[in-house]
Amino acid sequence: MRGNLMRAAVAAVLAVVASVVVVAVASAHAAVTQVQWDNPTHPTKVLATAAEEIKKETGTYYLKVFNAQGQEVDKGDWTVVDTNRRQMTVSVQPNLPPGSYRVDWQTVSDADGDQASGSLTLALAGASVTPSPAPSQAGQIAAPSTGSGPAPRGAPWPALGLVAAAVLSLAGGATLLAVRSRR
Repeated sequence: MRGNLMRAAVAAVLAVVASVVVVAVASAHAAVTQVQWDNPTHPTKVLATAAEEIKKETGTYYLKVFNAQGQEVDKGDWTVVDTNRRQMTVSVQPNLPPGSYRVDWQTVSDADGDQASGSLTLALAGASVTPSPAPSQAGQIAAPSTGSGPAPRGAPWPALGLVAAAVLSLAGGATLLAVRSRR
């Protein structure tokens, strides 16, 4: 009986460890975590920083900037920075007025080829910004950023997956123990 309990416990631990690896790999994306102006009062560019390196292949990434009226105010020259492939830049029109700007982005991870997209918010010259959630990768919600630091991550799907895997593993171990103890 004690040997069966030990086998079930080991099986449960191995299942939890395997699920942690799967969840960690599944959550790897080149999601943009921060956007900022190159100059906080007279910007010429927006700089976006991603969680991992971005695949630099035409048509797989973009960085677009929109004013409060929804008009695109970038110059369409977005690019991945050669010296730091976790960063993208795009030039913006000169003399942008103070206000709230939405930055839409799309990336493809250089590590695993997964696509991610979303929106973040930037304030220019101290304008007040009322953040609102924007869609992001795989149905997650990304909280907007004012460019002052990394944006909070999306919904806690990896953590929920880990909890579900642990519960299922323990239930499986208990079932295995119950079946073996009947023998």
